[in-house]
Amino acid sequence: MRKQDVFGRKLNQARPYFFIVLIFAIVVPFHFLIKNLQGERLANLETEELAIQAQIDAILEDDKIDTIREIGELLPYLPNTYTRSVVTNELTYVRNLVGLSNAENYQLSFDEEADSPFEDDLAGNVQFVKMTISMTMPDSDSVFDYLDALMDQDRLYYIDQLTINLTITNEAVMSLTLYTFYNNVDIQ
Repeated sequence: MRKQDVFGRKLNQARPYFFIVLIFAIVVPFHFLIKNLQGERLANLETEELAIQAQIDAILEDDKIDTIREIGELLPYLPNTYTRSVVTNELTYVRNLVGLSNAENYQLSFDEEADSPFEDDLAGNVQFVKMTISMTMPDSDSVFDYLDALMDQDRLYYIDQLTINLTITNEAVMSLTLYTFYNNVDIQ
């Protein structure tokens, strides 16, 4: 390395090393500081994630069905008679309850001689009524509101098939196949 510059002044050869040491003295602490801050932030985020997961688990535990019963266990609680007008009124009530009284293209059909929707054989006196409901709803949330209101009724319903088609205008066209049951016995 040269000892003089082009003007004849003496060059300080330690000066470049001084700048290198100064740069390392600044960069290395900043590196460890940033690494430490990121580690603390990651630890905070992990504890937040655990807290949120615990909240989700608690909510899911609260929403779980307390008891799942086989259909055979419910036979004593089934109604003994079936009247189409009573079921029609109940379905109309549910539709009005969720604000769908003016739902477009509402259609309800009954099959009162339907076969069992279950694979297991039930008692021979259990009769099945298949219903098909279709209507156009203002949005997809209305479908779930309708199903929630339907499940809150006292009558036992079994949802066999649900089809939701969304239109370009964000309306939901719902087609629902469900069953209800009654225990066809004579009580004297």
